Amino acid sequence: MSATVSELVCYPIKGCAGRSLRTARMTSRGIEHDRAFMIVDENRSFRSQRSDPVLALIRPNIDGDKITLEHPEFGMVSAHIDLRSDAEE
Repeated sequence: MSATVSELVCYPIKGCAGRSLRTARMTSRGIEHDRAFMIVDENRSFRSQRSDPVLALIRPNIDGDKITLEHPEFGMVSAHIDLRSDAEE
């Protein structure tokens, strides 16, 4: 039996849209940045598509050590998040 990989998709933020990859960096936990982040509210409670279906439309884009969130209707959302582990929360 053999398998063929037809597409690689990474979901950097749980509940948000995925992004197709041409190549992927593998870590001990799988594809780098895959489901590494989540949206939380002011009480630090996890937000999901069940409570916020609009999350499915938000497309995270990772560029170096920054992640930018895009929405098809609103264009670029003013959220630029530093991915460095020593960055401010």
